Amino acid sequence: MNLNAATSGGGARLLADGNQVPVLGLGVWQVPAGRVCVNAVRWALDAGYRHIDTAQAYGNEESVGRALRDSGVPRDQVFITTKFHPRGDDPVVRAEGSLRRLGLEQIDLYLVHWPEGGPTRAWAGMERAQERGLARSIGVSNYDAAELEAVIATGTVPPAVNQILFNPRHRRQALLDACGRFDVAAEASPGLPAIAWQAVWMAATVAHQTGLPEVCAKARAALDLLDSRDGPPPPAEDRAAGRADEYRIWIRACTDPFGERADIVPRLRRTAAGALSDPGTFGAAAWVLDETELAVRVLREALSRLRAPGVRGASGGVLSALEWACVDSGRWDDALAAAREAGDIAAAYKMETVAGSADLTTAIVAAMRGEHDRVAPLLARVRAAVDTSEYRGFAARISQTAGLAALAQGTYVTAYAQLSQLFAADGTPLHHHFSYLAVADLAAAAVRAERHLEARTLLERALARVDPAPGPRLEQLAARARGLLAEPDGAEAHFAAPLADPTGDTWPFERAQLQLDYGEWLRRQRRINDAKPILVTALETFRRLGAAPWTRRAESELRACGVTVQAPQSAPGALDGLTAQQREIVILAGHGLTNGEIADRLFLSPRTVASHLYRSYPKLGIAGRRQLHDIIDQQITPRAGR
Repeated sequence: MNLNAATSGGGARLLADGNQVPVLGLGVWQVPAGRVCVNAVRWALDAGYRHIDTAQAYGNEESVGRALRDSGVPRDQVFITTKFHPRGDDPVVRAEGSLRRLGLEQIDLYLVHWPEGGPTRAWAGMERAQERGLARSIGVSNYDAAELEAVIATGTVPPAVNQILFNPRHRRQALLDACGRFDVAAEASPGLPAIAWQAVWMAATVAHQTGLPEVCAKARAALDLLDSRDGPPPPAEDRAAGRADEYRIWIRACTDPFGERADIVPRLRRTAAGALSDPGTFGAAAWVLDETELAVRVLREALSRLRAPGVRGASGGVLSALEWACVDSGRWDDALAAAREAGDIAAAYKMETVAGSADLTTAIVAAMRGEHDRVAPLLARVRAAVDTSEYRGFAARISQTAGLAALAQGTYVTAYAQLSQLFAADGTPLHHHFSYLAVADLAAAAVRAERHLEARTLLERALARVDPAPGPRLEQLAARARGLLAEPDGAEAHFAAPLADPTGDTWPFERAQLQLDYGEWLRRQRRINDAKPILVTALETFRRLGAAPWTRRAESELRACGVTVQAPQSAPGALDGLTAQQREIVILAGHGLTNGEIADRLFLSPRTVASHLYRSYPKLGIAGRRQLHDIIDQQITPRAGR
């Protein structure tokens, strides 16, 4: 085994038999076999884990083996532990079955799962399994000091490991002392709290992907247990001591993204001011908590760390979070660039969820820009790649994207049918995070589909399930939804309140939708002079983003206010004649970025950037780079007159 690679996530322990075991590992107890287990192991390997612990009793060895094969990580870089089910007759026969299910030729560590039938009953068979080359190391699990001594007294080969229950409240010092006397490595020792933090971190990741309330509850319960553990704090050299706040923020963000923000957001900002151990996870937490600008900055930093040779596969999850942070913050072309890169990585490493996220990002940008023909095929590809019954985050994003596309096309009944799937009749969300990001779109569809009363009841039931202070983003979305569904004389208070908070500008598309709806309401109240500046601001945002359906609606509202809205002065559709990549390069160059800066952002070489620019100039009808700024401004800046 290549120990340099296999232990890069946290060092290795030398066993008495001369083999080494990575000290940090992922256990898959209670992880259901199938896609949930496969993806959990894949995410762990992507995050740098190189030790996976399964067992015959868990029923998921086949899923672990599939994840290992799909990951693209070489076999000699991953340490696999499995355990003999003590109700079986022969550890050799059982080991052969494990190897078939895992798709391996040898188990790295084979343990007796628990001492049923006596501590020594299975040990001779364990020794035979090692003699036949089925296992490199053998050991026991859940043995107390007397049981461990009995095995050592009667066996030929002593156990290399005793895997014991880790309880943050109790050190079990006597058992640890016995393991030390017999030169048996104690696995899951309370002297390594990083193991527990990493396990709860992974549970929280699964909770956010699945959106299952019971998984969220288990992850939070585990966090509470870690937070309340007795005894002295971990020593400074312990990796978890420096990362506990980062783990804690991630776990809380994943399990309750709208809760306790008065505590968690200041904690997030304080932690960001220091050196980050894992900027990828931290940046993703900032995105989930709607600290969007912080998320973009930290995720880009994480991506730069991960561009070193040999670690490209580990950037898939970071790119997925960056895609959505860029969508939320109005950096749509950057989001598409990140999605392309993530798609390439997903194809190389067979990362279904990373591929699905990339396709969803591309689809939602296409929906917002009115590229209707692209949306349905992309969503179909996501459904084919990801089991949306298990991964409800994907199901929620698909419904939101399909609903947005239907709204853009004016098929409002279809839009409401899609978006209403995000909540049960009692307000229970399909997904505890993503469902709420579509509440305003749900209200917009309901108004146009004439489902006001039904949607108003559903909305209030849904919002009653989140914290009363869920943060400025959800407050802005909820205010827009309530304004749309309110009686005409009660709408203005809802529309106007979030517009008084400049934080709402962090999410420009959502802000512009609010301004458009408020401007329309003002016009219908015959308050034309109040409506005009709000509608012009919305139009500027929609044009800058390229949100064509909403641009047309804003232009229509302005015309109804008596404003003559001039089309951009450049050739109609000038940028439309470019490929998607040429368009991104031209926009970035027009904003003043150098070829090197563009290449770094879009993962290209400077020479490729220069070539695309050279081919774009004739299509744009310009002579060179100095004219790009003007043509980009003309394409995205509205010019309104009375």
